[in-house]
Amino acid sequence: MLSMKVVIQKINLDTGSVQLYQNLDLRSPWSFEFDRSLLASDPNPEIFPFIFGEVSPFRVSNAGSETKILKTSENNILFSDDYAIPAGFLIGILFPRGYVPESFKFKDKPFIPTGVSIAGASIRPPGHFDLYHNHKEKLAAIVFITTSDTYFGFKCVAKPRLSDFPSLRHSMNSTKEYKNMSFEEIENQKELLRVHRQTLSIYLLQQAKLGTAHTPPSTENGIREARAAIYRIKTILRDWSETINDHPDDAE
Repeated sequence: MLSMKVVIQKINLDTGSVQLYQNLDLRSPWSFEFDRSLLASDPNPEIFPFIFGEVSPFRVSNAGSETKILKTSENNILFSDDYAIPAGFLIGILFPRGYVPESFKFKDKPFIPTGVSIAGASIRPPGHFDLYHNHKEKLAAIVFITTSDTYFGFKCVAKPRLSDFPSLRHSMNSTKEYKNMSFEEIENQKELLRVHRQTLSIYLLQQAKLGTAHTPPSTENGIREARAAIYRIKTILRDWSETINDHPDDAE
């Protein structure tokens, strides 16, 4: 496999940052090693299991402000970035040892299609992506390869799975475990959360006016149902790698 431009985004939990390894004039073959550990002779060991045909100089820098990572209280990693990528790029996101991405979200941004059909819509996807696993070293990476100029937003959540790290080499086409949630679905859930919180505030106001001893069962049931719905929606959104703040009224 040949790639002219390579950017590897390596997530470092110790520093809470993402390091960029860039070579924008690379013509050597590349591979992702699935079935072996790092060798002393491997070139560029910092970005193993990515292997290039020769020792290649990579410029190392920190990612910009558009690249964000967050470690949650459940030890999950939330990663998000906005990309503007010309054709012919390989972008790799290398996760810390034992972490496996389990849900993805893409947000297409407006673009002027270069190749159009009779209907005037783009008929050629701008590239493809895959998820690779190295079971020996317990390392996972997402890889984007662009075939035309494109830009998009991307989010994912990676979970610690050191004890049951996947044995599959490629995952995007071989399991239904991975979910691609649209931004529309996320916004719908956020709107539902807003509505249930508004409903809860109405019931709590009724309870405050009447007093707990005189609150009718319908109001008490309404409070319980609203809080149950709020809990369920927050769980869904957080599973989709969204950051959702708790409200004091969400629970007793």
